[in-house]
Amino acid sequence: PDAPVAVRPATRDDLQSVAAVIRSVTDPLVTPVCTTQQLERWHASITPERLAERLDSGVRLFVAVVGGRIVGVAGLRDHHHVFH
Repeated sequence: PDAPVAVRPATRDDLQSVAAVIRSVTDPLVTPVCTTQQLERWHASITPERLAERLDSGVRLFVAVVGGRIVGVAGLRDHHHVFH
């Protein structure tokens, strides 16, 4: 049987995994269409430190966890703007 998926608010301890999940999903999409500079800016925007800044600014991050492993992420800004 498939393992259950749990969704919970992200913690600071999750941010390394959150960044890795975002990159694993977005890199194949953006790499072919971005310049090196654009890609560097994108990667700089999704570091654990930048994600921590987002949490501090009120962005709510949620993670999907299967078997103790983060497999998905979503962000909510201003209670209505969904990203990631």
